[in-house]
Amino acid sequence: MLNRRQFITKSIGATSVGVLATALGKDLFAAQKGSQEISHSKTEGTVLTLLGTHGGSRMVKERAAPSQVIVINKQLYVIDCGSGVGRQLALAGYNLKDLKGVFITHHHNDHNLDYGTILNLAISAGLNSKINTYGPVPLAKMTEQFLEMFEYTDKQTPFPMPVLKELVVPHETTPGLVMEDENVKVSCARVIHPPCKTHTLSGLTQKINPLLFLVTLLLHPN
Repeated sequence: MLNRRQFITKSIGATSVGVLATALGKDLFAAQKGSQEISHSKTEGTVLTLLGTHGGSRMVKERAAPSQVIVINKQLYVIDCGSGVGRQLALAGYNLKDLKGVFITHHHNDHNLDYGTILNLAISAGLNSKINTYGPVPLAKMTEQFLEMFEYTDKQTPFPMPVLKELVVPHETTPGLVMEDENVKVSCARVIHPPCKTHTLSGLTQKINPLLFLVTLLLHPN
């Protein structure tokens, strides 16, 4: 039981800590924002970076979860979003404000666990343009659920940010042409990868049904 003097002393202390934490938080945010100002102005042509190559759900210290990024004309196309993909992009020197598209090859958690996270981190990095995402069913439902999860927390930030659900456009893939823009053309072919029960964009193959998808990136560097 606190007496009156102890209560007042602790309350003042807590208030001071709260004010200090708020001030430090703003300074830290500014510092973080500055540290994220990594530009692709010097990146020309096409660059492929393997962000993670460790398959499976177990985390290991030697390798990161599956993901890769293709940079074409200063824009990022991320393929798979294993755990920690945002951190891996930062370590590789990329800025998520340059994110152009996200591809999920198949719905194993080592490939899609941070799908929603990377979208949220992109707007935190300053992205304010449309993000197209591509992957097998049920990508649209998963996107909706991720956006619902982040909706509350995004409203709690003291800093102005775009509304994520107004920027993200999910596309569920079918065999053939998936998308084509000024930089890249993506098409699908059926492959096999257990134990998925829906279509995938995976390059992994094994002799077991059902048939799934393979993604083929036809790059057109300048």
